[in-house]
Amino acid sequence: MITVGGTVMRTGRFWGIMLLAAAACFCLIAVGIRIVPGLIKNTAYEAEVKNESGKSGKTDGKSEGINDPIDIENRADTEEPENEENPGDGDDNSGSAANNSNDKINSDEGDDSATDNNENMEPDTMKDLEARADEILGSMTLREKIYQMCIITPEQLGDKSEADNEWSSWPVTKVDERAGASLAKRPVGGIIFFEDHLQSPEQTRKMLADLQDYAAENGQLPLFLCVDEEGGRVARIAKNAAFGVENVGPMKNVTSAEDAMEVGRTIGKYLSDLGFNVDFAPDADVLTAAGSVIIGDRSFGNDPQTVTELAAAVSDGLHEYGILSCFKHFPGHGAVEADTHAGLAYTDKTLAELLECEIIPFAKAQEKGVDMIMAAHISVPAILGDNTPCSLSKYLLTDILKDSLGYEGLVITDALNMGAITKMFDNKTAAVEAVKAGVDILLMPPDLEAAADAVEEAVRSGEIPEESIDAFVRKILFKKLGL
Repeated sequence: MITVGGTVMRTGRFWGIMLLAAAACFCLIAVGIRIVPGLIKNTAYEAEVKNESGKSGKTDGKSEGINDPIDIENRADTEEPENEENPGDGDDNSGSAANNSNDKINSDEGDDSATDNNENMEPDTMKDLEARADEILGSMTLREKIYQMCIITPEQLGDKSEADNEWSSWPVTKVDERAGASLAKRPVGGIIFFEDHLQSPEQTRKMLADLQDYAAENGQLPLFLCVDEEGGRVARIAKNAAFGVENVGPMKNVTSAEDAMEVGRTIGKYLSDLGFNVDFAPDADVLTAAGSVIIGDRSFGNDPQTVTELAAAVSDGLHEYGILSCFKHFPGHGAVEADTHAGLAYTDKTLAELLECEIIPFAKAQEKGVDMIMAAHISVPAILGDNTPCSLSKYLLTDILKDSLGYEGLVITDALNMGAITKMFDNKTAAVEAVKAGVDILLMPPDLEAAADAVEEAVRSGEIPEESIDAFVRKILFKKLGL
């Protein structure tokens, strides 16, 4: 017998109760081992979510002015969501070698984050290219940098003072060692070709290959070998039966992203086969001026979202064959009826109006991986207060296109020998004002030497900072290193 609290208890019952109590304690301890860590984990997770929510709240709470161009463009994008199947949200894999381009495309297929040609590269490769571009830039004279910012016709390589100046007279259809000597003296960034230069596949391949060989012999990076090959009435090659290639027709007849991609592939394939690496296409103008003659059926239509989607698809098709693409003509030649080849062409639209429509394709160019944007010579007096061509406007090209819209690709002027420029400015002034506006490349200055002289003088006088020239040329070199 055992006495507990004055109560007499049999020994067997006592030990039975003790065993039950011990068992109960053991169970409680076991349950605690499983429950407490779970409670701790859940508490930590809730704290993490709360912390991330706080961070997100700070980011989302960043205010933007309602007149900010990005804000306007984003509101338009919110109202009309992009088609999730839009192939334009893919890769931008440019280069003159089609096999290299296709390797990049296969590795990045479906990547909507692609923005610039070289951004699909591995970080180490990017750093190597940047270092190489800086190395090349550091070895260049100021004059060489300025030449690198120019794309000219093959005739401009010639010397008209020579007794035998056949190769400097229109049209040049072949080049010889004098072209190599000229490139050594005037290492321009590229050469543009028109119908008269292109006689047959064999002649074109040899001429382009010879030019690249001469550049290589001089220790220079590849030339930008350029052409306007949009399809339809702007087709320097497809309109020539000697080439035996399909003319894809006017863009107004292209109605799906799949068809637009095939347009880019078709053009890209024969351009790459001939030796080109730049196509000044597609036309990304939204056609809002019903009477437009110069744009007309070159445009995909009057809906900015459709134009963006289809133009991006053509760009992607070109990239599959290593051809650099170019959206033209910023901020929207489709808003004017007159022709800048002949002279003044203007629109009375405000910036807000252009941002809601004509500028949208160009606002998307960075996201779509477009290599170049061509600046139009149109005037926008409601924005600039005068008839200054957009191609010479720092406000439009630097403040809006580059800074506000975030475009980081190459900005090139439309041809500087067009009436909208030559009837208002002399050759030297036009070149200097274009560079001051923020263009990376001058297309077809009427007098290469005079234009280079003027820009060089402006740099030496401090009118143009040499740091700006370096920034422009660095972008060109980096793009070429990716070819």
